[in-house]
Amino acid sequence: MPAANDQSLLGPHGLLLGPDNYPIAAPVAQLAPKGCIDGFSPPNRFFGWAGFLNAPADLRTRIVIKLGDEIIGSGEPTFDRPDVMGAPQPAGFVIDATRVLSHEEIASGALTAEATAGPHNGPLLIPSYIASRSFDFVALSYLARSSGWDRNDVSALAASASIGLKDAAVIGAPVAARSLTEAEVVARFEGLGHNCEFAFAQRHFGSDPTSLLRWASIPYDLLIKGLQNRFSGVGDPTYTTFEPFWDDGEYATRDTRYDMAAHTHERDVPKHRYEALFTQHCKRLAWLRRAFVESLEESVKIFVRVDYEPLTEAQAHALFGEMNKYGRNRLLIVRADRERSGAVETLRPDLCVGYISSFSRWEAVDKYVQHDSWLAMLRNALAHFVD
Repeated sequence: MPAANDQSLLGPHGLLLGPDNYPIAAPVAQLAPKGCIDGFSPPNRFFGWAGFLNAPADLRTRIVIKLGDEIIGSGEPTFDRPDVMGAPQPAGFVIDATRVLSHEEIASGALTAEATAGPHNGPLLIPSYIASRSFDFVALSYLARSSGWDRNDVSALAASASIGLKDAAVIGAPVAARSLTEAEVVARFEGLGHNCEFAFAQRHFGSDPTSLLRWASIPYDLLIKGLQNRFSGVGDPTYTTFEPFWDDGEYATRDTRYDMAAHTHERDVPKHRYEALFTQHCKRLAWLRRAFVESLEESVKIFVRVDYEPLTEAQAHALFGEMNKYGRNRLLIVRADRERSGAVETLRPDLCVGYISSFSRWEAVDKYVQHDSWLAMLRNALAHFVD
């Protein structure tokens, strides 16, 4: 048997090699994983992220999920999560359990998860809300049975309490979402810029909320920067311009740091009124900035980001990560695909991609909005987020 300190016999990753190059000793430095199970969608889907910082690039991370001693699922990360890992390696995963899991089982607290990569291994965090959400469902179901409530009663209570249960087949939340009026549906969402297409869709259906980015354009990378800085200084005259911006002569306010241009609906501004209007719009921007930060912190609205050049999944996760530094927010990424118009898919809990038939045109945004497609997609998205 070779000596454990014989460096000439060490193979890749610090393993002591025996006959046929079979590893016979533990690595010199054990690495612990970063990561957690951050979502469960009944009946059997888990979402999360995991990885080993400073591990050799050729080591593959594997996740094993257990309920007590039973292995109920396993898999590997398949997409980047730079918002949590800070390293260029796949970390995000979606794992389907090998069987249907009851809310009672999830609420029991017996769920565990472990990540391994070669000789390295360790447990992953299981946030308390994974069990508590299922416990809420169990409690509501018991109350429904004992009180003689029907599914719509339970659905209404769950939605009003913002419990966020993930079992639409039982709780019936999609039906409750479809009972909302058009104006009520679109009012549940708040725009995150790019252009004003979503603002026109809201107006068409009778909702005209006031928010910082509703009538504004802002590039994706500068939206990320703004979120990181809490949009500090928006409304400061030092960083703000007020001048004609569109072909029809409408003035825009523009924050020069974030390239954030917003409609003012002002035209033909006389010179003697310019300073007063500029001051007024700066004050309004400052107020809208405070309201926007409060909206992120309160985490009530579902935020919508439209990009005519589709965001990658990594970009969507990065944006979602920045938003959730404020509170537990929900994000809908909008893409155009005529074949999938109205459909919504889940990337992870509270992060969805929705599809409309086509985007409008830059030169006449208000004239080419696909209103019916927008409404169908928003109704389906609301059902995803509420159920």
